[in-house]
Formats: sequence, C-alpha cells, structure tokens
Amino acid sequence: MPASAAQMARRLAIFGIAGPPLGLATGLGVLWLISRGQTATGFGFLALLPPAYFLGLVPALATALVDSTLAARGTPRRLLWTTLAGAACGFLPVAAAIGHSGLVRPLFLVWGLVGAVPAAVCSWLAGRLAR
Repeated sequence: MPASAAQMARRLAIFGIAGPPLGLATGLGVLWLISRGQTATGFGFLALLPPAYFLGLVPALATALVDSTLAARGTPRRLLWTTLAGAACGFLPVAAAIGHSGLVRPLFLVWGLVGAVPAAVCSWLAGRLAR
C-alpha cells in the first residue's frame, strides 16, 4: 500500500473501531447530565454497543474519509473541520429521520455532539499515530 492508502486505512480503522463507542459514551454522558444521573451504566453500556455500531459505523467511516482527505491535503485546522463534519454526520441522519415528527426535537444538538466528540478524538488520535 502507498503511504496515503495506508494512512487512510489506519484512519478508517481508528474511526470505525473507536467512533461508535465514543459516540455512545458521549450520548449517554449528555443524557446523564440532562436526567440527573438516570441513564444506562455498566452492563447497560455494553448492551448498547451493538446498536451503537449499527447506527454509528457509517457516519464514523464518512467522517474518517473527510479526515483522511483533509490530512492528505495538509489542510490547516484539520481537527476543527473534522469535528464539524462529525457533528454533521451525527446530526443530519437523525434530523432527516425524525425532523418532521417532532420527536425529541430539543435533543437535536445532542446528536451533533454524539458525532463531534468522537470525530475530534479519533482525528487527534489518527494525527498522533501518523507522526
């Protein structure tokens, strides 16, 4: 593999493996703050991992492609742009699915955080491992 293909594969692996659990942890953390401690912990977190991968793998990989493209181009503030792309990848599918129903409308921004935080962490980690 050429260096850029190897780096892209590394980024896809990092985002694909770490992104969904980080998104789940972010979402549960925000819900824990909102509900004052009434959310899934321990075994509940483990039980939610399969749905987290099912729902979060495609947005995580899409964000990895954005991060890889930005890294290959040497884009300044790559971490910021990847974080914004992660927020969009977390927010847009949920907005499209439930936006017109009125369900959980106040929690739309939580979905942006669920994408943004893992994107930032994975982008930072991929950048550190690329050095």
